[in-house]
Amino acid sequence: MCPDLPADAAHRTASPHGGATQPLGETALPAGHRLRRPTEADIPAILAVVAAADVAVLGEVDFTTEDVRDALAAPNQSPQHDHWVVEGPGGTLVGWGYLQNHYGGGTEDFDVYPHPDADPSVRAVLLDLLLSRIAERAGRGRPPRCWQPPVSWWGTTLG
Repeated sequence: MCPDLPADAAHRTASPHGGATQPLGETALPAGHRLRRPTEADIPAILAVVAAADVAVLGEVDFTTEDVRDALAAPNQSPQHDHWVVEGPGGTLVGWGYLQNHYGGGTEDFDVYPHPDADPSVRAVLLDLLLSRIAERAGRGRPPRCWQPPVSWWGTTLG
């Protein structure tokens, strides 16, 4: 069962410029880490994070420089409001998260790519920010409840 979030969670994270600026939960980044918006100059570093995450999860790289560029320039979103990167100590990128809304409708998609060697809080903070931003974009006073997958997904029984 998914935990319910505090009623004021979306209010606490709303930015006057649009786009959540703080995580919903109590998770914080470790000392020496910094959350910021990506720029075009970050594309090679973002691709390096995504490639490392892909190899760890899929066994191969499933993303290209053009895919990163396309995500940053996709319609119905803005890197200044709907994307975040996390810098680790020394300024190296260790995570990227972003929203996608390909058709401008009510369906929001998101991806979170923590580097496999990153602190687990990187994934949690990015996920919290994205869920808060989805709630903000939907105009709700609180984030949506967690989605529970069915017992069987594409013929695979889930434990």
